[in-house]
Amino acid sequence: MTWDPDQRVRPLGPGDVPTPSPGPRRGLFLAIIAAAGVAIGFLIGAYASGSSITAPSDDAASATAPDLAGDPDPTTTTTAPPPTTVTTLPPTLGDLVPSFDGTLAFAADDERPVVATWPDSAPDPLVRDLPAGTVAVGWNSAGSAAAALAESDFGSSLFIEDGSGYRPLALTVSSFRWHPTDPTQLAWTAPDPGGGTAIYLGRFSGGLPLIEPIVTGLSSDTSHSLAAFGTWGFAIDEALLDGGDRSLATYDRTGRLVARAEYAIVAERDDGVLVVTDAPAGDPVPLYLTGMDLAAQIPISWSIGTTPATWSRNGRFLMAVVPGPAGSAVELFLPDFVIASPVPGDDEGQITGRVVRYRIDTPAGRPLGWSSDDRFVLIYSDTLQLDGGRGPGLLVVDILDKSTHPFPVGGSLLGAALLP
Repeated sequence: MTWDPDQRVRPLGPGDVPTPSPGPRRGLFLAIIAAAGVAIGFLIGAYASGSSITAPSDDAASATAPDLAGDPDPTTTTTAPPPTTVTTLPPTLGDLVPSFDGTLAFAADDERPVVATWPDSAPDPLVRDLPAGTVAVGWNSAGSAAAALAESDFGSSLFIEDGSGYRPLALTVSSFRWHPTDPTQLAWTAPDPGGGTAIYLGRFSGGLPLIEPIVTGLSSDTSHSLAAFGTWGFAIDEALLDGGDRSLATYDRTGRLVARAEYAIVAERDDGVLVVTDAPAGDPVPLYLTGMDLAAQIPISWSIGTTPATWSRNGRFLMAVVPGPAGSAVELFLPDFVIASPVPGDDEGQITGRVVRYRIDTPAGRPLGWSSDDRFVLIYSDTLQLDGGRGPGLLVVDILDKSTHPFPVGGSLLGAALLP
């Protein structure tokens, strides 16, 4: 609706004043003179107020003509509509990252640990407190719940979000992982009653969680960190407490040890396809594609230095941030085929493919994951180019149009994800 500020009530001019006859009608003449004076005063007042006096058009007359037959005392009233107030709203996350349909979630410790969730339709994130001493935060695949690992003078505790806040779930927890596709499953490592380390699995389907130990009796002389968890089973990163060699151990869902070898995991897929390396830290990283039995290692013709990689949710792409002499780049490795078997091919094969590069303005970065539609990747960097200089932040990269979208993060990052 458009309001015309020049719209006004336009009164008609007075009619012709009849000429009185002399003699007895002198009183009528005076009355007419008095009426004419009132009319002239009205016209002068209308002119002084800025109104213009014009004859109405035929269209206007027909549009406002009263129904004389139905209203013996018709009255025409024109009311000007109120002015329209235009409010400029701040941009939403969807405005800042076009085509992104989901939620950016991140947690950081800046004087106190907090978690922020930012839906694409909101102009600002919702910020809430985390348990004191939180050192890591992770979200389930649906984005409907989060877990937080917190440390205190009494040890470490695992907290689970229940909608109204975070409540303790388990004590003396050393690591945890959500299932990559089932939002009701959470696994973690903690001491067992016998003095060793156990892998516990919690299932959340309403009410109290169902918690059961899957693997027990892991050596107390070795640190155990849950490196991967999926439908296929579990992968544990092992390291001797006296500083010995590291190894990777895989277990199936029943807790049976499948294999142990001197590997470090680089990326995992939900069907059990793993990317591993056998290089010590700091050395060039040869990559191998293998299954959970760690036996059939297939070399990958892709060098990513010492940075971790991450599978896309559909398992088609591998992504890493590769430093270069002129800055870093996001590299996507597209294998020549989609691997359907947990143990692909034989160890004499060579997985080839093409690499797509996306230039980003940061010396280094760490990939954190993908959006649910596999269009956006999330990267963290301590030296991201932001307004006012370089600093810690998150970078959302659109792999379709190659656009990048930086967001500053205050304090140390505790976790981040692109949620549905």
